[in-house]
Amino acid sequence: MPPSRVLIILPDPADAEPLLRALADAGQPALLATSMMAGLTRARETPPSLVVVHAVLPDGCGQDVVRRLRVSGDVPIFVLTARDVPEETVALMHLGADQVLVKPVVVAEVVARIGARLRRYQRHVRLLSQGLVVWPQRHLVTFQGRALPLTKTERELLLILLRRVDQLLSRAEIAQELWPDAAVVRQSNVIDAHMATLRAKLGKVQLQGLIGTVRGGGYVIRHASMEALLDPPVIAPDSVA
Repeated sequence: MPPSRVLIILPDPADAEPLLRALADAGQPALLATSMMAGLTRARETPPSLVVVHAVLPDGCGQDVVRRLRVSGDVPIFVLTARDVPEETVALMHLGADQVLVKPVVVAEVVARIGARLRRYQRHVRLLSQGLVVWPQRHLVTFQGRALPLTKTERELLLILLRRVDQLLSRAEIAQELWPDAAVVRQSNVIDAHMATLRAKLGKVQLQGLIGTVRGGGYVIRHASMEALLDPPVIAPDSVA
């Protein structure tokens, strides 16, 4: 298994230095970004095992980072904030933050929390439905042990629906999850186009009925379940065409 890597997104390098040093001393490599866009770029180029992000950034906020990272995966996210406001903590947790830590923090405690969370996360959480398995951290979808050739957008569409089993999602809601800042895209039929290609690929493995459509409403996946797996998947060398 490759070593875990923590991504730290803090606006002040001097503020981040004690945490970076403590993580290095603990044998935990870490990368630093000082803005939201730099952090998201690093996360895309080198997918992290855990993210620590400040609630206030020069070009955005911690909520934006949590929202956008949750579109493409389930990486654990810790948010550091100077405001001890329960409503803001609840909002962050609803968006998908794993922990909200109020400053000032004890660096040794943060490092211990990171280590504990990473150890739990090595279980390779998977989303399962009718033999279809989505491995968010591995950017992989398999059916009966064989990899499906889905694009990044198709994988994300599947994840969005599987995370909200039995919940009808409108096209606008799905587009908001995929592209939070692209208002024009939400007004087009781009979701239908991506959904059509995803369904066509699922249809090749007899899963054409997995995603349901409600006329005038949107899309839904019904009766899926979640499981935790202790070992990585065994993937057949050939993909399903």
